[in-house]
Amino acid sequence: MTGLAVVDPLEQKQAEQQSVTRSQVVRDLALDFQYALSRKGLAPFILSGLPMFDDLCALHQTLEQCLALGDDPHLHHWYLSLIHI
Repeated sequence: MTGLAVVDPLEQKQAEQQSVTRSQVVRDLALDFQYALSRKGLAPFILSGLPMFDDLCALHQTLEQCLALGDDPHLHHWYLSLIHI
């Protein structure tokens, strides 16, 4: 016995695709956060506060749905940070 484990290539490929998908979700949510927090208004009529708040509330709901599917440290941290808004 050589000690090598036999791994099904299909299962390994699915696991790799899942991790890539998870990292893409984290990256896309990070970009959404960046956009929401860098939103600028046009004085005196269009203020950035209300659209920013709406964006952050939507991100909070999205994070809640993602965490229901599986835990991720980045998503969990962002979710806990947005609770206080």
